[in-house]
Amino acid sequence: MKGVIIRRNLILDTALILALIYNSNSVWALAEDQFSLSCFALLLVSLIYYLCLCLRKRHGFYLTIVPVAIVALSTLMVQLIISLVHDWGGLLDGTWFQYTLILPLLLGILLIRGERYVYDVFLPTLVTVSVIVCFVSVCLWFFACFTALPPTSTTRLMWTSGKEIDSYYGLFYKIQPITIGGINIWRNTSVFPEPPMAAVYYGIIFAINIFYNNKNIYVNGAILVIGLLTTMSTSAYVYIILLLFLYCLRRGNNKDYRKSKSRMIIILALSIPLSYFVFRIGVNKISTSASGMTHLFDFVEGVSIWGDSPIFGFGFDSDDFIWQHYISNYRGGIGYTSGAIFMLIHGGILALMMVVIPLIGYMTTPLRKTSIYFSLFLFLVFLTVVVQNCGAFILCLSLGYANYIWESRKLRSARNAVCGDCNVLSADRTFAGQS
Repeated sequence: MKGVIIRRNLILDTALILALIYNSNSVWALAEDQFSLSCFALLLVSLIYYLCLCLRKRHGFYLTIVPVAIVALSTLMVQLIISLVHDWGGLLDGTWFQYTLILPLLLGILLIRGERYVYDVFLPTLVTVSVIVCFVSVCLWFFACFTALPPTSTTRLMWTSGKEIDSYYGLFYKIQPITIGGINIWRNTSVFPEPPMAAVYYGIIFAINIFYNNKNIYVNGAILVIGLLTTMSTSAYVYIILLLFLYCLRRGNNKDYRKSKSRMIIILALSIPLSYFVFRIGVNKISTSASGMTHLFDFVEGVSIWGDSPIFGFGFDSDDFIWQHYISNYRGGIGYTSGAIFMLIHGGILALMMVVIPLIGYMTTPLRKTSIYFSLFLFLVFLTVVVQNCGAFILCLSLGYANYIWESRKLRSARNAVCGDCNVLSADRTFAGQS
């Protein structure tokens, strides 16, 4: 019986993880412009998963229905207000499905599973499945670049140009070439449409691995670092340096005072050159590449555009309007380079709060300091990458809400225990006085 339950849990977890990868702006979803289908797929898998848990643990439904309903109704209210302000436009946008339907269901799944299962079973499984995909894509990238391995098929990517791209078993795609030392090779985009998107997904998984995973952490980390390096993306290098630094900082919090003090001195000594190195990477990226200048330009002009409608933005279906009316100071039709700017332009401060509030939820867990590091990393990702509609990022937001709820329940239980002890002590004193 126990083996059946374990297999059933593994099937549900794996199905959800594959749906998350599918919805994380993967080529599988963006080929032939099927992103909406990926949203429906993740919604369906999440709903089936949640209902299965409710049927098996009926008390779980009663424990989760209130927070799930609050998050769903809050995000629905925000998007209805934004839509109302903009003549009811954008209600069928993918953001509506992800934040009002998918995110609350993921929250319900995490809450029924419980904190221990999520951190000890589900997140390690997420890391394992992602590492397998990363390892296979690195191998296919190597063979495609250095052994002239022929592609197995072609597909049309509806991301920028809509051109045909070579596919290697659907786990590596030839999308962006780069010249290094006079040699033309392909950047490893894995199953994603461009290197920064591959970097952000594997960066999030790398962060989960070093902060929350205790199974094969070094093997998984090595594979993920190789995957990040082969993207040849500046953001990937920054993620590696930052996350390794935070990992060392976490390891430095040792109970042995002398060892901890020595490690902290080493970490502080290393932080100065590392900070300078990261700063130089950013400066060189901006000053020497068109891509860097584009990112800076998008951020500056995005803030300027948002300033014309700061509270409600321009609506979730306003891309054509923005590209038409801001064409003089915006590279119309190509896209955005910051999730925060995307949310501000489309939904203003109201939409931004849908992301900021759950990220702050990580900071309410003082006993798990790694959650604060993880939250700061997610803030960095959100500010620098269009990650607001990435399935893995949506999962992280739901985990932020779950962290807040778990911590609130712990504090409530501790408070009740203290009050109970006080009542018992008061009763003992009263009984002693009467005696």
